[in-house]
Amino acid sequence: MLGANYSLWTEPDFPDEIGVSIRFVHNMVTVASIFLSGYFQAFHILQFICSGMDLPSVFGRAQASAGRKLNPTTVFLITFALISAIDIAVLFTCRYPGVVTADSLTQIKMFMEGWYNNHHPFFHTQLIRLFVNLGLLMFHDLNAGIALYCVFQILFMAAVFAAAVMTLFEAFHIRWLTIASALFFALMPFHIHYSFSVWKDVMFGGFVLLFTVFLFRNGRGIGRKIPNFVFLLIASLGVCLFRSNGYVMFLIVSATYLILFWKKIFVKEKATERSCAVIFAVSLFISFLLKHPFLSALDIPQPDTVEMLSIPLQQIARTFSEYDDFSEEDLSLIDNVVSKDRMIEVYYPIYSDPEKDLIRHEGNQDYIKENKAEFALLYIRLGLKHPDTYLKAWVDQTRGYWNSGYDYWRWIDAADNEEGYDIYRTVNSDFVKRHFEEYLWIFQNNPVLVLLLCIGLYVWADWLVFYLSAVRNDRLGVVLSMSVIALIFTLQISTPVYSEFRYVYSVFCTVPFLIPAVILGAPDRSAD
Repeated sequence: MLGANYSLWTEPDFPDEIGVSIRFVHNMVTVASIFLSGYFQAFHILQFICSGMDLPSVFGRAQASAGRKLNPTTVFLITFALISAIDIAVLFTCRYPGVVTADSLTQIKMFMEGWYNNHHPFFHTQLIRLFVNLGLLMFHDLNAGIALYCVFQILFMAAVFAAAVMTLFEAFHIRWLTIASALFFALMPFHIHYSFSVWKDVMFGGFVLLFTVFLFRNGRGIGRKIPNFVFLLIASLGVCLFRSNGYVMFLIVSATYLILFWKKIFVKEKATERSCAVIFAVSLFISFLLKHPFLSALDIPQPDTVEMLSIPLQQIARTFSEYDDFSEEDLSLIDNVVSKDRMIEVYYPIYSDPEKDLIRHEGNQDYIKENKAEFALLYIRLGLKHPDTYLKAWVDQTRGYWNSGYDYWRWIDAADNEEGYDIYRTVNSDFVKRHFEEYLWIFQNNPVLVLLLCIGLYVWADWLVFYLSAVRNDRLGVVLSMSVIALIFTLQISTPVYSEFRYVYSVFCTVPFLIPAVILGAPDRSAD
């Protein structure tokens, strides 16, 4: 989108005498013109799609009689075995004991040294601890413990993917769709590499997909109710607990569900929607207790203040970088936290960690916590004074999640180590290693295959699903697509990196299921 590349059209060669206000008006008029023209073009295209095409037939809605002969359990087991076999084979031939980055090592150090911080979700850290300690007990080797965790994660993700494939099969009985979805989950390079990467993002992605699958199963009446409800509860708790922004995301989805299905929830007796709403409420309540009172009782701190201020810090630092028209009161307020000159010095438009680390190591973030109202007013004052600068800072910090074409790392072959932690990479087959790395290279360098790695493509595909659900009065489809929209929203207000693939791994897990599930699903035509 042009909006992400604003320098191409918002910064013409103005004469020096043209003031800031004229520049701002010009930029806003340009933005509005491009946005409106793009909107009307997109509107007519989408209107044509919705009115002039039979979407289910495009996707092959015709039932495949041969597909009906397959048993859903068979579909699940075949998919599970295929995905597990590929991922475990790669792990033990060329990626043993798994991918361990600095974040992974921090979580390992937490339970090995006996200190914790919920910056890396405590419950995910405890899951790693369970398997690492089991590996140490059985094999007396830290690498074996890490590998044991990776095997568990592989099996968990394979089971979630298999459940998604089985659900598509049960819903539509389309053989080619079943095969294609199974192959997607088995062969996409990010699914393979992430299956043995020790990151919270992987398990979180699995829980988001699991939530989507079992909400779909409940909403469409697929399978037995009790197992569907049980897995929906497990998935809901996982979404809330395994990423810091997961709770906010789940809260938005729950509110959307409540608004769209309020009559069935509060009026209709024995409605599935009422049971789902109860599960959402229970999950939010339990996860809140676990994230706050429970961790407080254990003296486990939450993420620090500046961790949640990525976007405001970037906007303020950029404003300081471009202007020098601040009051003594504003400058004094900032100086109580950190040097303005140092903020300007470390400012990097697409990455907020330099600003956060500056305050952590050289500043006084407690002063922000003690003077929240004053800093909120400062943020508003600067934003009203220089709105275009705030907008540019926000675009540069978030554009990788809604635009395309940014070459930022997606996976990494790492086995990070520190003194006292004997972690090292073991390659048991150079042949597999070479061909696996060639496989990864092809996807990142082929102009067609690289589209399958594009964050923007998947995000806008979800927006298309959301739009089609809305115009077809498919309320369940709206809620299902809202899970991705809510996740992206949380990144728009707090992301520390402009295009971090692993932060949106759940999108790559969920959208390929949502597209056929929602488009082929029967719209909800029941009365409000």
